[in-house]
Amino acid sequence: MGDDAGIATVITTDEVLYDVVGRVATITLNAPGRMNTISGPMLSALSSALLAADADRDVRCIVITGAGRAFCAGLDLAAQMAGGDNQLGRLGNLGCNIRVATRSARLNPGSPSAASHRTSPADRPGCRSA
Repeated sequence: MGDDAGIATVITTDEVLYDVVGRVATITLNAPGRMNTISGPMLSALSSALLAADADRDVRCIVITGAGRAFCAGLDLAAQMAGGDNQLGRLGNLGCNIRVATRSARLNPGSPSAASHRTSPADRPGCRSA
């Protein structure tokens, strides 16, 4: 996204803020009124921001944070109960997004997201081999 390590890149949606300054991408969950609970649109925007940071050759570090007093309180149950586009059933692409990011990290070992994939799943408690 940024051509120069000193120039800031900012992409904003209602629920996720994406900011690149220097070589650091900061992704902020931006729904403090509901303690940043994950809705369908938020998950989609978060996935897009992570993939954008992964694709940006200038980004060397990704920081994920939350606006307000909570990082993330989990699933947005109010949106889930209301149905529509914010419903959990609409998050069926979650596994696909994770697989795409993981595959990208394996194909681009120098990318920021690759850092979390440098050990085998057997070396991390609670993880299974794919």
